[in-house]
Amino acid sequence: MINEELKNEYVALYSERNKNAADEMRRIFTKVEPFEKEWNKDVSCFTSTEIVSFYKAMFFVTIESLDIMNGFLKRYTRFMLERNMVPDGQNHYEEIDNQIMCQCLDAALIAMKVIGREDLLRITKDLRNAADRFILLAFFEGLSFDDIYELSMDNFSEKKIHVSRCGRQTFLDVSDELYENAKEAADTYEYYTYDVVGNDRLGDIRSFKATDKRIIKDKCNTSEIFVDDENYQRIMHQRLYNQLLRIRKNTNNSPVIGAKELRESGRVDMIRKYMKADQLPPEKAIRKYREAIEDRYGVFSNNSISKYLLKYGKYLEE
Repeated sequence: MINEELKNEYVALYSERNKNAADEMRRIFTKVEPFEKEWNKDVSCFTSTEIVSFYKAMFFVTIESLDIMNGFLKRYTRFMLERNMVPDGQNHYEEIDNQIMCQCLDAALIAMKVIGREDLLRITKDLRNAADRFILLAFFEGLSFDDIYELSMDNFSEKKIHVSRCGRQTFLDVSDELYENAKEAADTYEYYTYDVVGNDRLGDIRSFKATDKRIIKDKCNTSEIFVDDENYQRIMHQRLYNQLLRIRKNTNNSPVIGAKELRESGRVDMIRKYMKADQLPPEKAIRKYREAIEDRYGVFSNNSISKYLLKYGKYLEE
């Protein structure tokens, strides 16, 4: 790593003021390192053109994540300027405004209506809160609003999750990513806010209620709602929906970041796996595995496979 000692000095210096920032800073320096090696210069010395090329190569899908990185590198470059380590004496990160950042986002991914698992994982890796990553993966893997807001790790048996389906109890297999994010979220009592775009800082932190053992917890400033309250389900649905909206706003209002869109994307992903495993065309795969698919994602729209294929067939044929 170029200027590793100075980078460590900067991390130590900034961590004195913001102890939560050290890991984030090291993560950013690790992302930058391959580009420093390619261009044989410290990241503080990148030109505006090189910065834009670097950002585009990172395939950002959230302006919040890109803004955090640019703000950090802007501050780091000020640090290097004070030590006369930037040959042209310019902080080119100050030239990167919101308009330029938007041009650096992965527009193709943002515009998707149906998203594959790997592309969804690219989005989740840029989200700082394990609870937010869990929500996206949970909808994608077929969990509903009713499933998600009451879940704790007690609902898991290793890589299976215990849920209710059509009045009966069942276990659904879940991915390693969902399971690991569930564990992290269950053990986390702090939440990074999304209101930092444009600000020269790494983010604000809010606290969860210390007695809340669920994966998706209530923040300390939210009023307590009891299970026997007649409005309990509606209020909990609304809280989860609002959190999903905040995540969506953070992903540049990507149309795929919605409960229905994520669930249908997961359904497409599941059908594709059956198609590949058995070398079947879409309709035959759906008819063969319909019970398993509907057990996870619910019945097909209008209870019609033909109508489903009219709407989603193009995503299954890719």
